[in-house]
Amino acid sequence: MKNIFAYILIIIVVITAGGISVWQFWPSISSPTVTPSPSFTIDETANPVADYLKGAELQCEEIQRENIAVAFNDVLNLSAEELKEKRYKDYTGKENQWDLPTLIYKHFVPVPPVVHLGDDFFNDVKLEEAQEEIRQILEKHF
Repeated sequence: MKNIFAYILIIIVVITAGGISVWQFWPSISSPTVTPSPSFTIDETANPVADYLKGAELQCEEIQRENIAVAFNDVLNLSAEELKEKRYKDYTGKENQWDLPTLIYKHFVPVPPVVHLGDDFFNDVKLEEAQEEIRQILEKHF
């Protein structure tokens, strides 16, 4: 009887801070072989907030637009520490419900494969690359 794994390709993708590695496993009857695929890396110097917002689709009702504009103006004018303390209206308009990352996640759909704002959001959002994306969104939508 043939080994059931003889015709199955197994691909494992590992995402780390150093980038993404891809391995292909071709199991066989005798012994599995591992063939590393060419790896590609994500630029570790990139700003995850800017990457998330770059080309992201804004999704909101008219009533929520002012809240987003207020939040993004805060990004341009407040310190990282002040931004950590700020809370914004949720989608129903209830005050002091969402922190800034939640507001962004709820209203902006990123262009794949970006799915995360990064682990150092409040510092990254204050860097020039993210600030420029915020300015462009404000100019385009508000």
